[in-house]
Amino acid sequence: MKYSTPSLDINLNAVKHNYNIIKKYCKNSEVCGTVKASSYGLGGHNKIVNKLIKSGCKRFFVANINEGIFIRKKFKSIIINVLNGLNKDEERIFRKYNLIPVINSVTQLKKWLKFNKNKKKLIVHFDTGMCRLGIQEDRINEVIKLKNKLDEYKEVIIMSHLACSGDKRDKYNEIQRLRFEKIKKKLPGYKYSLAASGGIFLGKKYHYDLVRPGINL
Repeated sequence: MKYSTPSLDINLNAVKHNYNIIKKYCKNSEVCGTVKASSYGLGGHNKIVNKLIKSGCKRFFVANINEGIFIRKKFKSIIINVLNGLNKDEERIFRKYNLIPVINSVTQLKKWLKFNKNKKKLIVHFDTGMCRLGIQEDRINEVIKLKNKLDEYKEVIIMSHLACSGDKRDKYNEIQRLRFEKIKKKLPGYKYSLAASGGIFLGKKYHYDLVRPGINL
């Protein structure tokens, strides 16, 4: 018996179309591009990133530092955020390749604030119920104590991630949004991001300043 090799055709114009649809739907928010895990297994990282850049995307999220380096070598001017955060002895690598770690713990935050002399961009992730990455809600007071140092940055983004956004009827979405609102009130004056792919279609109140579509691109 002979077996044929499966193949997958990627229509880059469809990626552009999807991005533009999301921009229209989220007209008051910046639409970023989440291209983690080799663009959700599609491969062609550079081609997909390039198409999104030409569509107006300026800010990207990747899973780990290696993905960030790979993209940075091709694209010098875009903003690249690394979701896995700041791991041991990675500070100088982040600086060398102009990458931004998504800060996932108070320890990471203190380490990055001490190391990073470039006070341009900072992104801090709180766990509101995904239970995967992010600073726990009960440690927010430790972050508040560092607020004067956060305020030294030109741009600070406070983000979280929804656990059940694929189901519009799931009440946990609203529970997480309200938790995020509490964090927003305790850390005012920044930019905020809650919705990834599924969260985008929960409505405007989930959009905030940035949305992070990935698989729906």
